[in-house]
Amino acid sequence: MKAKYNHLPLKAYEVYEADTDWRGRSKEYSYGVLAGHTPGQARARAALDRISGGCANPWRNLRSRRVLGLAAERAIEKHEDAGKYWRHTKAFARLQAEAEAFNEMWPVGTPVQIVNCCECDLWPDGITVTRTPAWALSETYAFVSVEGMPGGMDLARVVPLIEPVLVHG
Repeated sequence: MKAKYNHLPLKAYEVYEADTDWRGRSKEYSYGVLAGHTPGQARARAALDRISGGCANPWRNLRSRRVLGLAAERAIEKHEDAGKYWRHTKAFARLQAEAEAFNEMWPVGTPVQIVNCCECDLWPDGITVTRTPAWALSETYAFVSVEGMPGGMDLARVVPLIEPVLVHG
């Protein structure tokens, strides 16, 4: 599903964190110039990077201001290049091969156990079944849809509970 503001042109925003120390003095930490259709999308991209770094509250005090000139052109070009060419990377090819191997060995409807997942309370014993073939979504993750959860589950968190079915072709 496309985001609400993706029809707008890309703009560049400097994302920074404004905070005050114990003396009341203002401090600023810059997360760089990021592209987005809105300031909120640029802040969300910075927050996503902070989540992967283990930050507990990624949105706390994040601000953004519009950037023009050469820095803006570079940020927008980098953003467009990342979206344009990720399907041609080795990481995506590896994940695509992993998803295809999963599909060959375990057909749709295979019982699986979900491990190391914050949504495990959806299944009391962590056991469910697959409802779609696996697919590579980006150069970072391969997914498979399971019963009881909308969207996809990271393939690394899915453990099949039956022996693989070897399909000879």
